[in-house]
Amino acid sequence: GALMVPIEAVFPRAEGPVVFRKTAAGWQKVPVGIGRRARSMVEVKSGLNEGDKIARHDLEEAGA
Repeated sequence: GALMVPIEAVFPRAEGPVVFRKTAAGWQKVPVGIGRRARSMVEVKSGLNEGDKIARHDLEEAGA
């Protein structure tokens, strides 16, 4: 099935939408391909795998 994430976890950038994925080394900015939106969720077609942990706030903004 489709991978759905909360819409507040996807952030617009000049180069396209990104999410922040938790890795062993910390947080990684990952470009994603998005599809359908359903209420508060958005479909991620590429860039994430099932079970990936993602941030629900913009970590670049938080660190500015």
